Amino acid sequence: MLQDVIDLARDNNVILHKIIRAQRWASFWRIFYWVVVIGAIVVGYYWAQPYLSPFVSFFSGQDFAKILNAVHTLPSTVPNK
Repeated sequence: MLQDVIDLARDNNVILHKIIRAQRWASFWRIFYWVVVIGAIVVGYYWAQPYLSPFVSFFSGQDFAKILNAVHTLPSTVPNK
């Protein structure tokens, strides 16, 4: 009877060690996944930055503000029927 309990405890210990190992690998792959995703975003931005900078400068400049102002005043210039 006591030997059965000892054998069961050893089997449980082996199973618990496998579970812990699987959790460690899962944590590693989860961190690796997010590092790859964030790295791809950073590299994509770095690669696309020369192409995006003219658009960013346009939308942050005064030309875009003038266009927005003209669009907002457009309904007041259209005659009502």
